[in-house]
Amino acid sequence: MSVKITVDVTNFVNYINETKENISEVPEVCNNYLALGMELAEGLAQLYAPVDTGTLRDEIHREQVADNAIALVSNPVNKQGQTYGSFPEFGTSKQSEQPHMRPAVEEAVVEIMAGIKGELMKKFSYLPP
Repeated sequence: MSVKITVDVTNFVNYINETKENISEVPEVCNNYLALGMELAEGLAQLYAPVDTGTLRDEIHREQVADNAIALVSNPVNKQGQTYGSFPEFGTSKQSEQPHMRPAVEEAVVEIMAGIKGELMKKFSYLPP
């Protein structure tokens, strides 16, 4: 009586080939979820912003800063021509902080990462036939 044990790596080779085909889509997936997430962050920051005149809230916007980077920006200007976006966010010696940008981005990052992870799991989960 003989024993024969075969090790077949065909499925692994197929997985590698599938991965090679899908790897080129990763930057697009990341940028799509980044754009959606930062749009969400903008809306949340505007919702969370303290409102006196509405200028702070109305000046919150997104800026593309690099191919793979979007910033959330607040550049309100007071009557003296000075920007004051950091004062409500971080506080001053005379004013307590009222964070609105950081919580918005933190919430959005969770959504961005979940979206990217879910999409990449679909693209890279090769199940053999």
